[in-house]
Amino acid sequence: MERLIILRALSEDGREGRLERLLAVCREAAGGSALTLTGRAGLAGAPEGSLHHKKILIAASVGGDGINLDLMAMEQLLRRRPDLLAGSVCGLLIDGEREFYTKAAARDLAVSVLEGGGSLIGRPLVEATGTLRNYIVQASRLHTGREEALAEAARDLTERLLAYREKKSPSPRILCLHASNVDKSNTYALWTRVRACLPEAVRVREISLWGLPVMDCNGCSYEACSFFSGRKTCYYGGPIPEEVYPALMECDALVLLCPNYNDALGAGLTALINRLTALYRRQDFSDKYVFALVVSGYSGGDILVRQLIGSLGMNKAFRLPSGFVLSETASAPGSLLALPGTGKKAAAFAGRIRSVLLEGQEDAD
Repeated sequence: MERLIILRALSEDGREGRLERLLAVCREAAGGSALTLTGRAGLAGAPEGSLHHKKILIAASVGGDGINLDLMAMEQLLRRRPDLLAGSVCGLLIDGEREFYTKAAARDLAVSVLEGGGSLIGRPLVEATGTLRNYIVQASRLHTGREEALAEAARDLTERLLAYREKKSPSPRILCLHASNVDKSNTYALWTRVRACLPEAVRVREISLWGLPVMDCNGCSYEACSFFSGRKTCYYGGPIPEEVYPALMECDALVLLCPNYNDALGAGLTALINRLTALYRRQDFSDKYVFALVVSGYSGGDILVRQLIGSLGMNKAFRLPSGFVLSETASAPGSLLALPGTGKKAAAFAGRIRSVLLEGQEDAD
């Protein structure tokens, strides 16, 4: 069995009993073959290249204030050394004292992992809020208690992490989704540069939601959503289940074009992501990658990156490769392509997509 590496942040208040029990489950799931590196010191002291192309579980407890200084120091190191986790794939285990902060801490950690050269498996996070109310549904399905459901989630994460393999193809299929006015959108203009740099072997399909009546999720019950899912549609019907669902089922990777609206994804893409739930109930997305182009008029691209990590990686189980986002800043229509270096950045991003998806290509560490 492949060896699991655990990077464990230290806790100031010593509140690590539940986290230690979870890590014991993870070690057992790994067949007892797990190497633990503790804190920033353990991460910084790892020999050069020893964390490349590994399976890594990063674990931390956050207190009532949501702050773990050792975890933050580890993240700082990852962001300063973009090759530290080169080629490695990671999972995250966050234990919290309150209902707040666990997901926020996990998204910040995910950003750091990606900046450190690592990738994230689909559904990379197991989070334990203070009351474990976030495990009520899972416990009901398993006919067990919340603690037991949490332990099962930790076991499942470890097994999926160790079983993870790259998925490449000689002719990978990309689905590009957007809701932009192509005549004015800087984001779409940037995509045209990226697409032009992709080889012919990469097959690309674009679907535009611009001007279409895209309704947001109705918030159906689990039973109702499952009912419509079984009929390959959802409550509202329309272009999302009729056109997007089949295309998404066929693709190897999803590319989203994400202009920044008030530090948030636009309404069309937000509705789309919300309504993927019906398809996700019968289609596992964990073998699909996601990439995104984010263009902000002023700033805040990193906030959209966190939204994508949470909604598509942590909730919908898409794979998040290192370098999955190309982020730029431009305001006036058409101004982005006039920025110096845009062509080189687009070509480099296309190269990243190619290296992740195309068989016979070396991974771009």
